[in-house]
This record gives sequence, structure tokens and C-alpha cells, in this order.
Amino acid sequence: MFIELFSLCSQVNLHTLQCLPTILRCLANQSGALITPLVGALTSNLASKNTNILSAAVEAVDELIKNIGNDFAKSKTQLAARACC
Repeated sequence: MFIELFSLCSQVNLHTLQCLPTILRCLANQSGALITPLVGALTSNLASKNTNILSAAVEAVDELIKNIGNDFAKSKTQLAARACC
């Protein structure tokens, strides 16, 4: 999987980053599989000197972390339910 979250056009880059938290909420159940490609794609944006891009990248990382936590908690609950039965 290849994810590109960096564009030479800062407006395109900003819009993409601003959409990412919504996309991550929609893909919450699959967020674990997105960790590696998203971290790699977000890295350059976290080093941006453009404060809008940096802020949007931080928001996207926060949403990814939240969804990973939810995904992990859901998996843990499912495993516990299987172990009980």
C-alpha cells in the first residue's frame, strides 16, 4: 500500500491532511493496518514549517492514535469473549 500525503502545492497538501481524520474515523476497524504507511506518509508533514500543515498533520496523527486504541480495545474484548466460550 502506498499513501502519499505530501504535495508540492501546499493547498493540496493541507486539504488532504484535513480530510484524513474523517477518513480514519470511517476506517476505524482497519486502522491497525494503516499504521506503517500513514506514519511514513505523515512524517514529512510533521516537520513542516507551515503551521497550518503542521496542525493538520498533528490532528491526523491524534485521530490515528485514537482509532488504533479503539481497534485494540475492540480486538481485546473479542478475544476475551472467545476465551470465555
